[in-house]
Amino acid sequence: MTSPRARLAVLACWAAIILMGTLAPYRFGGPAYASAKLTRVAWNPVRTVIEARPRRTVRDAVINIGLFLPFGFAVGRVVRGRGRGRRIWRVVLAGSLFSVGIETAQLFTIWRFPAVHDVILNTLGALAGGLWEGRRARRALLDTGGAVAPAA
Repeated sequence: MTSPRARLAVLACWAAIILMGTLAPYRFGGPAYASAKLTRVAWNPVRTVIEARPRRTVRDAVINIGLFLPFGFAVGRVVRGRGRGRRIWRVVLAGSLFSVGIETAQLFTIWRFPAVHDVILNTLGALAGGLWEGRRARRALLDTGGAVAPAA
């Protein structure tokens, strides 16, 4: 059983890894650059996926979901013990808000381009991680015969 502080540290470390990977190479433009880039954002995720090459689309989906699955798992560990439905919604909310923040920051980066489908895939990854953590917690509780409550 890990302490709440350790679970929070794991979440912070994974969030930092995601930020490093999604904002590299760390060259930022000013507000005028971001404003001009905003006009080129792909707002329609279906059109973006249809226009992209299939191999790239699958690769991007795997990367986005793969990055946010551990994030959702870690968020699920931090907010555990507050009801299954509420916990999942909090995981989804945390994943989507974090993703929107990243995509907004990418407006200011020189080499990155924000996209709505990234937010959708990142949120799905966080949801999958939260569901995985919830299943793991229930299994651990069943394995102990319900004698030990999961750590809050």
